[in-house]
Amino acid sequence: MAAAVGIYLVGLFGVGVWARGRIDDHEDYIVAGRRLPLALNTFTLLATWFGAGTLLTATDEIAANGLGPALLEPYGSGICLLIAGFFFAKPLWEMKLCTITDFFKRKYGPRIELLCVITSILSFTGWIAVQLVALAAVLDVLFGVPVKIGIGAIAAVATGYTLLGGMWSVTVTDFLQMFFIIIGVTMLGWNVLGALGGEAALAPLPAADFRLIDASSAKTVLMSVNLFLVAALGNIPSQDLGQRLFAANSAQTAKRSCYIAGVLYVIFGSIPVFLGLAAKAHYPELTEAVIPTLAKKFLTPAATTVFLLAVLSAVLSTIDSAILAPATTLANNFLRYKVSDDVSTLTLCQWATLAIAIASTALAYSGAGAYEMLEQAYGISLAAFFAPLVIGILHEKPDRFGGLLAMSVGFGFWSLEIIVGGDAPFSLMGAVAGFAVYYGRVAFEKSRVGAASISELKPL
Repeated sequence: MAAAVGIYLVGLFGVGVWARGRIDDHEDYIVAGRRLPLALNTFTLLATWFGAGTLLTATDEIAANGLGPALLEPYGSGICLLIAGFFFAKPLWEMKLCTITDFFKRKYGPRIELLCVITSILSFTGWIAVQLVALAAVLDVLFGVPVKIGIGAIAAVATGYTLLGGMWSVTVTDFLQMFFIIIGVTMLGWNVLGALGGEAALAPLPAADFRLIDASSAKTVLMSVNLFLVAALGNIPSQDLGQRLFAANSAQTAKRSCYIAGVLYVIFGSIPVFLGLAAKAHYPELTEAVIPTLAKKFLTPAATTVFLLAVLSAVLSTIDSAILAPATTLANNFLRYKVSDDVSTLTLCQWATLAIAIASTALAYSGAGAYEMLEQAYGISLAAFFAPLVIGILHEKPDRFGGLLAMSVGFGFWSLEIIVGGDAPFSLMGAVAGFAVYYGRVAFEKSRVGAASISELKPL
């Protein structure tokens, strides 16, 4: 098993070295020269989405609490890709952007750029930390590798090949990794289904465990809706999604890759959902490290090796994308203005890649709960970015100060979630408040201008 993992990791670095030869400038590093065909673009989207949040973290939550957490992963995130394809892919691709922050700068001016960079870094470092913690836990269960050592080793591997080839390296490794993911997840699901009685595998569970939405009160319904929307809408303004839309070779490719990846994600993401419910039905004491524990119980050593490669693929494919996304934003939209032109944007991207990896690893060592970090990472995008993104697409020249207000208010609501805690849907409230503040500002300006025009009229 160790030899297979070693060969696999060497292969990833080989792809990184190959990809390095395709990097001539920062556009090659950030958006693969805008040359990705449908197959590569679809699989890099699917692999980026199919990470520890789907395969490991959400499965543990489902094993502990029933079907409800699946609203976040995989169903909310899967619907996100479909929404992105229907409404956002074409207009964003046609703008020829490098980062999603370029969109906000172009629509709302440079003042909003720094806030975008900050929020992007905050959201992605949390997401990367989730992946690191989850995969380190798998290595602990299967190999006895201490979690702290596992976190550092995983971060070093993902950072290494991402640093070499940027978006080209990430895309090609994603394409290859998805084959391991599909084979490994399907194999485990099939074996567990057969061993636990086929169609009757979930029969011991009460009806309450199959409820996606807790309808026991208005408050619980609102919390369920918030959980779903955090993923379904909060992912849309993210750099990792935008980066793949921008890297497609046409607007049609960008749209179609979202549709295909979204459908495949919901289909294959449902297998870990089943595994979580199966664990709850037959091993109620098992609420942590569910996937690796089931793999040890139901797979042969050879099959376990294949499944381990699937888990490595799933998590590494998300980590590399999540490192590259904020790193390119940091380099392109902040460091470029602070560092001499003697240093190329490509070099700045590489420096930023290393910095983001170090920051995320430090957060992973901090010990925050993985599911909590995952939800907070999604939440900041919904609260602060979603309203300005939609407004910017709907209006050719939106009100710049209104956009800054909307993003600031959303960021404020997300901060309340961190500071105050509790069950209030702060992320959803932030998005709604963002729309309200923006259009309130526009209405106020129109009324003020109208009043000024009336006051200037002279009597006959």
